[in-house]
Amino acid sequence: MELPLLNQSPVVFDAEHHTYQLGDKFLKGVTGTLVRRAYPNTYQIPDGFTEEQWEERLRQAAAKGTAIHQAIELYEDLGVENDMPELRNYISIKDDNGFVNLATEYLVSDEKNYASAVDHVWYSPETKDIILVDIKRTYEIHIDEVTCQTSIYKKLFLRQNPHLKDYNICTAVLWLRDEKSDFRLLNPWAEEVVDELIEADLKDETFDIQKHYGDLPVRFADAEKVIAQLDAELKEKRAQYEKLTKGLYDLMVEYGVQKFTGSRIQLTITKPTKREGFNKDAFKQDNPDLYEKYKTYTDVKSSLRITVKN
Repeated sequence: MELPLLNQSPVVFDAEHHTYQLGDKFLKGVTGTLVRRAYPNTYQIPDGFTEEQWEERLRQAAAKGTAIHQAIELYEDLGVENDMPELRNYISIKDDNGFVNLATEYLVSDEKNYASAVDHVWYSPETKDIILVDIKRTYEIHIDEVTCQTSIYKKLFLRQNPHLKDYNICTAVLWLRDEKSDFRLLNPWAEEVVDELIEADLKDETFDIQKHYGDLPVRFADAEKVIAQLDAELKEKRAQYEKLTKGLYDLMVEYGVQKFTGSRIQLTITKPTKREGFNKDAFKQDNPDLYEKYKTYTDVKSSLRITVKN
């Protein structure tokens, strides 16, 4: 299997001090500059926390996140596995989707102002997609922020790998938190929006994402929670309904009752029958001219299809 080859950045990353250096120049990271400028409220200290308490919370979260990244890196580089649930879920999600890991902590940069490390670059041999994956362990996935972050990664990735411009470059977030996990493909920002964000940061100006996308991301995030909850409730109620109706059917058959009329419902056991069908595909294959003669078209209105991910 031939895999895409990635160009390596000349930027040097110092993991201990978390700095990016190109020659004598230090470059800025993406999350602490560009993403923070696009979504400044995300990084405010929440109500109920002092600055010291919040810094300690962040320190603990960072330590756990580092441990997860190191475990995954050991697995990808040396095949070393352990019982960490996040590692097991990482392996399961990657393998179940048939992804191949092209790089871990892959450095991307514009070699002027910014640099960052993409957690993982995956490749799908089936679809020929290259996926830039960011791993998160936050309490919940901040879709807007990680979409911004990975959109910048995509721009820097393509700048560094112009020979891969004909591939479909996707962005994704992989959420790993204890036994829970979630993998989502994202909808990257348009390149011109990323360019505007970079320009605003270089000029130290305000950047307003709603100018481009309105309040859709916020409203989508709110609706997503409600739809997922309603879907779960509907599935549970449907399962209860089917279990109840089967029980009633079995009881009526056992006691030979064909019909029952209550104050609010009526139960009737229908007789077995045969349903007539029509094999359209076989008819079309055997009688193509006749099929075309009687084929009709019906206007179908545009609609929204919602797929809830389990």
